[in-house]
Amino acid sequence: MSSPSHIPRQAAEWIAHFYFPMRRYNPDFVDRLEENLGILKIKELKPLQARLYSMDAVRSEGGIEKCRLLSSAKKQQRVDFIRRAFFRDRACAIVNHRLMEDLRTEMSRSTDTLSAAANPCGANGYASAASAAHDPYATARSPSGSRKRPNHQISSQASAALLRLQQYQQQRQQRPGGLPPNATGPNPEAEGADFFSSFVHFVGDRRGVAAVQGSRVNTSTSSNPSSNHPNINVGSINNNTHWATSTNSINNIHQTTTTTTGMAGSPAPPDPESHPQTPTESLLLPQLMQMGFQRQEILDGIRHQTSSATGSNGGPVTVDSVMVHLVTQREGMEEARMLDEARLVSEDQKQEDRARREASRETALAEATTGEQLLKIFPDSWVLGLLVGEEVCSFLLGGQETRKELIEILELEGKSRKWYGWKLPAGYFQKMGSVLLNSELPSARSGHHNNALSKARDTAETKGNSCAAAEESSVITTYLRKETRKLRSGLYELEEQCNGQPKIFLDERPKEDLGGGEVVVIDDDDDDDD
Repeated sequence: MSSPSHIPRQAAEWIAHFYFPMRRYNPDFVDRLEENLGILKIKELKPLQARLYSMDAVRSEGGIEKCRLLSSAKKQQRVDFIRRAFFRDRACAIVNHRLMEDLRTEMSRSTDTLSAAANPCGANGYASAASAAHDPYATARSPSGSRKRPNHQISSQASAALLRLQQYQQQRQQRPGGLPPNATGPNPEAEGADFFSSFVHFVGDRRGVAAVQGSRVNTSTSSNPSSNHPNINVGSINNNTHWATSTNSINNIHQTTTTTTGMAGSPAPPDPESHPQTPTESLLLPQLMQMGFQRQEILDGIRHQTSSATGSNGGPVTVDSVMVHLVTQREGMEEARMLDEARLVSEDQKQEDRARREASRETALAEATTGEQLLKIFPDSWVLGLLVGEEVCSFLLGGQETRKELIEILELEGKSRKWYGWKLPAGYFQKMGSVLLNSELPSARSGHHNNALSKARDTAETKGNSCAAAEESSVITTYLRKETRKLRSGLYELEEQCNGQPKIFLDERPKEDLGGGEVVVIDDDDDDDD
């Protein structure tokens, strides 16, 4: 099962804005990208990964590793690597606000650049000769004859040119006789009215949008002397009948271009929320921007003050009140950031301490060769309390299998004491310690006991010490394994429990303790993960 692949909304909009301009204004695509970064392909993830790694906000505060991924990294590895760039922790829970602010600023600058490119005409409404000479769209095809891929600048210039045509149409309709502005002189036929406008005509094909070479619009008087309507040649459009007929063609071109420019990823209309909407906002915005506050931050603060108790009581919204609100907000954000950093440091410290304790404990277990050393690791053990200093304890620690089984029983004993208190498990483990101490192992069929050590000594007289030791070790190892399985089953399997208590503990509980139970308080802050 793959890990979650969601990213912040701002990050999804930034990715769509710069890496998928054809779909950046498609809300469904942005939503799917926000929910699952894994919808992108590896070839789409590679440039995004390289771009994020080069950003200072990612390398200083992001949750990614300090090293780059290998070129042979799998897709999920790249998705996880990119996701962690947008967050400050490896769990992807704390958003990297500094990076989000950088992404928002980068998108804002890109939008301003596109808006400037959308108005290449001069003050008189006509394209200058310099702009025409440097028009990057003077040709629509590459030298090889293949069609070039359109970009957002083509869409912007097309929209601007068609807007000029519509303005020209409106001016002409307001003139007497329905003549265009350059044909209203005393002798328009002698003046040879000529109107030029450069525009880019877009047509949609099944691959999206294709750019058609900029055309020149020529208007001249009709060949019919009785008609004052011009001939209009707009690229492949030629109307000699009436200006209204050409108007329909222009409107059709505008509709086609509007549709295709949306597909090409031209900048959307400006968000009204990012512009002043009241006189108060228009008055206070420039003053607060001079103080170093961000535009959207100021507008949000003014609107908050207007809708707050001060505004509802009729009190004025002043620069000072908005400034105090913005400073308070920034201080709150800074405090939250510092708390997040402190929490991250605390979690890292706890993990380091836990790992250090576990490593120290494992080392102590590996080096423990006597019961006294083992008792320091399990100081409250009932089993070790009976075996320390006895011959059987040295025997259990001397064999590899018996040592492994004994340590596992001691681990389960500690968990039993933690989960069920000191009274309930005591009888079971005290009996186990007595059995090991006396080496009296219960028979599987009857209530009699076998003295394993005596049997081993008797066998040693006939078979030798080596055979007796092997038999003795085998019997005790088998008993320890059996008790380990029974103990683990009683602790973790519900069918082996009665009212939430292991049956093996209830069976060995003394009769005088059957009346009441012990109140067990489990410490949730215990560092022991088990």
